[in-house]
Amino acid sequence: MIRTSAGKYVLYATGGGLVERSSTNRIAFTSGRDAFTTKPSWWSSYATEAWASDISYHGGKYLMYYAVSTFGSNKSAIGLAGSTTGEPDSWSD
Repeated sequence: MIRTSAGKYVLYATGGGLVERSSTNRIAFTSGRDAFTTKPSWWSSYATEAWASDISYHGGKYLMYYAVSTFGSNKSAIGLAGSTTGEPDSWSD
């Protein structure tokens, strides 16, 4: 979870993609849109969904690491996306 300069708390949750959850008080969260407008094409080599996301802020940019894999297989990958705002639909893989 990160806190934006506007005071909003943001995380991206596993389940149905990488969906934004946001809060102003870290207690009540609302569900938002997916991090990606279109899923990166390379995901199809590993799975259809991503999970276990971790968001941070470094050097003026939001970074999100996440995993893609097929359950029960040894074929997995870790993705890294960047965004200047941290908002849904703003992430570049």
